[in-house]
Amino acid sequence: MCGSASNLMIYQRPSAQSMAKSAELVNDPTYLFEKSLPFFKDGQPLQVFCPKYATPFATWAKAAFDDVGIDATQGFNSGSLIDHQFCAMKIRPGCTSRGSSELSFLQTGFKSKIVLSAGAFQSPQLLIVSGIGPAQVLSTYGINVIVDLPGLGQNMWDHVFFGPSYQVDVPTLVMLKNDLRYLFSQLLMWLFGGNEFLTNPSTDYIAVEKIPPESRSALSKTTEDDLAFVPSDWPEGELTW
Repeated sequence: MCGSASNLMIYQRPSAQSMAKSAELVNDPTYLFEKSLPFFKDGQPLQVFCPKYATPFATWAKAAFDDVGIDATQGFNSGSLIDHQFCAMKIRPGCTSRGSSELSFLQTGFKSKIVLSAGAFQSPQLLIVSGIGPAQVLSTYGINVIVDLPGLGQNMWDHVFFGPSYQVDVPTLVMLKNDLRYLFSQLLMWLFGGNEFLTNPSTDYIAVEKIPPESRSALSKTTEDDLAFVPSDWPEGELTW
């Protein structure tokens, strides 16, 4: 699940089989997708919404994904992350502005259910300084061991991100950066409640797929072994614009 500003506010739930893998690894069935789904749905006051304005390029992205044989899906929040569709985002429905953690939780006085999360790097750090983590690491820094978790903060996987750039004949995010007159007109429409470009974080349509069989021959044995560990519905490539 995402939704942060650094990820364009895109909101997705995990795949069903990846949740099953988590449940298997920690021997806890509450991590199964169907067990976790009520907690995802009971995420109030976190607001998730689709932008009222679809970017012009999204229609061409959809056509391109159809053309290369990727199927359309109903969305990315029902246990599957494969195929293509518009994205749900962490946006407030009324004013179509970002639903930040501060607005969603702190300013609403929401205190009955608090989940502290600080990202892939700082979440393990918070646990470790609290005495939860690999005992050897804790003892090295003189931290009392409350729970010995050898795997905490280990096996970090990052992803490769790259993409070509082409000039297109439809409004995109680049126009907001390069054309001050266009930016000013969009800002005025946003201020007066219009449903235009500034109500959309920009990457509103994506495709997710498995690496096609004809491309897998280029993968190394190590990569194939790593991919064999993850469940079959694990996304292997994401196409954004």
